[in-house]
Amino acid sequence: MTQSQYKTKPLSRRDIRTLAFVLRRVFGQGNNMHLDILDALESGMVRIFGDDFEYEVVEEHEMSDYAMYLPDYKKIVIREDVYEKALAGNPRHRFTLAHEIGHAILHNDVKKLARVDGKLPIIKAYEDPEWQANEFAGELLAPEHLIAGLTIEQIVEQCGVSREVAVRRFNNIRR
Repeated sequence: MTQSQYKTKPLSRRDIRTLAFVLRRVFGQGNNMHLDILDALESGMVRIFGDDFEYEVVEEHEMSDYAMYLPDYKKIVIREDVYEKALAGNPRHRFTLAHEIGHAILHNDVKKLARVDGKLPIIKAYEDPEWQANEFAGELLAPEHLIAGLTIEQIVEQCGVSREVAVRRFNNIRR
């Protein structure tokens, strides 16, 4: 993993877990094993930000990234193929949308880092917005209170996440 060029306020896994837990309730999906990520995006985010939040689906040729959050506009831009695959339940693209929701919730205060002597200053993982958004996405899609006691395969099947995410979640809650 390459180092981010951005830094944000520190958040622990526990902080992120708590926030994801609360947001699942705000989204009306507190104990839903298979979180409806499109409902979270389309109506849940409006419950949080009101009419200030928006998302846009753009054609595949319009952007190379799967999706991105634009903090100045409180807007998530999603490639059309990613949106459609998330709608069809593709675990990778469900995670992408949860990751961008994480940025929207967590990162309105991100600062670009200045290079010193041609190098970026070292930042801790818990200050890295990408690490935080990944942790948030995992917590949102496969929360500890629902997956404790499940096997990795059960997490994959019941939460609609990839095996990689299920393994990470399985290991994180056992620390």
